[in-house]
Amino acid sequence: CCLQGQIKLPHLCPAPTILQNLLCGDNPMSKAFLKDIRQYNAALAFTSLAVKVDEAITNSSGSYCFRVSGELHHQMGSLLANEGENLSYAQLYIHDPEEALSMRNRRNPNLKSEIM
Repeated sequence: CCLQGQIKLPHLCPAPTILQNLLCGDNPMSKAFLKDIRQYNAALAFTSLAVKVDEAITNSSGSYCFRVSGELHHQMGSLLANEGENLSYAQLYIHDPEEALSMRNRRNPNLKSEIM
């Protein structure tokens, strides 16, 4: 692997304290975060990922995985929403933070707004 050790990746910077507490904590907030971690990740994403799911793989036992045949694409829309359209993905990062948080909370009512 890695050209017999010739390639060395730099160490990652430590996660911000609040994220570290959510990932490693033993409290109700941390447990709620870990239970829905994939949905929090999707709610805070810049782009979306669309794939055709192979049910033969996803319905098997073991760790969750999915197989992609062909090319993988991230879908990214305009940075400006059309009039009357709700903001989504990267659009949420260039608008008022309170409006963006409100939009994420409306789209994800089962997630804790304190974590968002």
